[in-house]
Amino acid sequence: FIVLEESYSKHRATMTRHWEDFIKSSEQLQDNLRKALETHDRNVSSKTFPKSLFPPNSRFLKH
Repeated sequence: FIVLEESYSKHRATMTRHWEDFIKSSEQLQDNLRKALETHDRNVSSKTFPKSLFPPNSRFLKH
């Protein structure tokens, strides 16, 4: 039983380490994707949105 317990303990430690590495890499990927989307949104929004909400010759701008 002692050999089996040692083997299980090593396996459990290895699996725990792998899961922690997986979680860490997933968090890093999520952060990198968030940064990429923020950069993309900043670069795209300024070029696609109009400078004003109203057309240039709008009646609302005259008042």
